[in-house]
Amino acid sequence: MPDHGVEQALRLVAARLALLDPTNLLRRGWSITHAADGTLVRSVADLSAGAELITRLADGEIVSHVHHTEVEQP
Repeated sequence: MPDHGVEQALRLVAARLALLDPTNLLRRGWSITHAADGTLVRSVADLSAGAELITRLADGEIVSHVHHTEVEQP
């Protein structure tokens, strides 16, 4: 006899995992940017003028170069 409580819990976990799937995040308009060496870009401090960037979107990638950087002042 199937345990419906377990099935429901598994469906809930699967739905939560789907929300965290990077592909789904990209479909909602987010992007992931990394340097040419594959290092994720998390801060302006990670970059300098001339750096090559690869930005992943839901439907492909954009390759760009940094012209300049600006740090936001609090």
